[in-house]
Amino acid sequence: MKKSYMKEITCDNCNIIFKKRIYVDNSKNSKNNYCSKECKQLHNKVVWTDDMKEKLSKRMSGESNPNYNNRWSSLQKINFSNKKIKQYEDNPELRYIVGKSNRDKKFDRNRIDKMHKHRTKDSYHNYNKKLSETTKMKIGIKSKLKFNDDYNLKMREKMEALGYWYNNKDYEWNYYNRISNWIDNMFRYINLPSDFNLVGIFNNKSNKIGYVRDHSFSRRDAYEILLFPEIVRHPANCNIILHSENSSKRANSSISLNDLFDKIKNYDNIKYKWFEHDKCLIKIDLYLGGQKWQNNS
Repeated sequence: MKKSYMKEITCDNCNIIFKKRIYVDNSKNSKNNYCSKECKQLHNKVVWTDDMKEKLSKRMSGESNPNYNNRWSSLQKINFSNKKIKQYEDNPELRYIVGKSNRDKKFDRNRIDKMHKHRTKDSYHNYNKKLSETTKMKIGIKSKLKFNDDYNLKMREKMEALGYWYNNKDYEWNYYNRISNWIDNMFRYINLPSDFNLVGIFNNKSNKIGYVRDHSFSRRDAYEILLFPEIVRHPANCNIILHSENSSKRANSSISLNDLFDKIKNYDNIKYKWFEHDKCLIKIDLYLGGQKWQNNS
């Protein structure tokens, strides 16, 4: 006598007809009929109200929780960790699935406060916890192993794709652009136009026709040839021109590199000596000898 047989059944959720094994012993048969686990989950999905959540929270809080004051041993923690690692290795898609409920969701301040309002500072695992020297050493070793060249490259690619980081080239240019800019007001180190006091300094709100400080040999051209920033920000490279002229000039240079070197070598301001002048003369010799600026930031 057969113990079971196949029968066409209609799914209780999607109404699709599928074949299900029916047991002669009726006690082994399920009361509900679903063509898949997904249909079973959808059909039995409960819409939780705030009242239901609050009741469950109270029922599972403190001593009412079956795991209250139940501490895992070190061996249990290691075994569980190894089990989870293997689970994710065997099924890579699982790592994505487990985080889907909150993925791409931004919690508002009210929700965050609600999640933490019942907790005190002492209840957080690492609150006011000082690490031992041994623990610090372990963290340092693991971090060094984790943050290798491959990891750093993947992290940079990811953050650049998300728009959180500049790519290396853009970052380097922005850094160079900043450190090669003027580090003093410059006006006292150079000869000013005869109408400087009359026209005044450019201000985006109060004086849009005023004078500005311009790099005769531009920072962009200097960056392209990796010229030392100290040379670029020397007063000999500063030209006082009207804002309108500077806008037309854009990132172009108005003098050659050799002209800049000559101007720095012949620079002489008796009243105000440029504090980086001697350093710049050394940098010029180094550059002519083949050395170039390197980003050590």
